[in-house]
Amino acid sequence: MTYGTFIVSLTIGMALIAISGVVIEHKIKSRKN
Repeated sequence: MTYGTFIVSLTIGMALIAISGVVIEHKIKSRKN
């Protein structure tokens, strides 16, 4: 596993965490309304 592959996988992981966080937050907001 090269350094470039590590950076790419880390970036993808952060993006997935951010997307899932937005989705969860959206579900919580829609439940309140």
